[in-house]
Amino acid sequence: MNINNSTQGISAQSGFSDVSVSSIDSAFQRLASTLHEGFNLPKPELLTFNGTPLDYSKFIRNFETNIEGRISDNSLRLSYLIQYCRGEAKCCIEDCVLLDSDEGYKRARAILYSRYGRPHVIARSFIEKLVYGAQIKASDIEGLSKLALEMQKCEITLSQLGFNSDIDNSENLRCIVKRLSNAYENKMGRYCSFN
Repeated sequence: MNINNSTQGISAQSGFSDVSVSSIDSAFQRLASTLHEGFNLPKPELLTFNGTPLDYSKFIRNFETNIEGRISDNSLRLSYLIQYCRGEAKCCIEDCVLLDSDEGYKRARAILYSRYGRPHVIARSFIEKLVYGAQIKASDIEGLSKLALEMQKCEITLSQLGFNSDIDNSENLRCIVKRLSNAYENKMGRYCSFN
């Protein structure tokens, strides 16, 4: 039996127009495609949060995408939020289960934000990590690579928070350069004097 013929017969008998039948067919095709993609894709990795302001933005974005955007029940959202927090972060929100589910979830999100997610707290944490980190020797390729990665993470996060100018100030840049060994400082000084 041909599906198109049967849907046309149904539409003629029930009084539905071909437009509504085709829109229903289209909706079913989109649904089937979405289900097919969902079964073929690997499950997304859910990040955990231990209370480090450096990780707050990543964690919340990941949580909103993978949990909050897919689940409408606030009691389940709260359960997942508690489950994916560790240490101090978990400790400060776990009693929110005693509240009404809507209030408990909102309160837990507000607590995490006020303790770890305020933009100036995150910006300060990133800047302090770059400015006050350990000295890096000229032969320490891994240390230099790690510094470059930290600077990249800092730039991405601070640009999203609107705090670019905080890392770009001359005092912070000077402190970051001081982390490099004297050999690098001398090369940087010569380079800067030519430009």
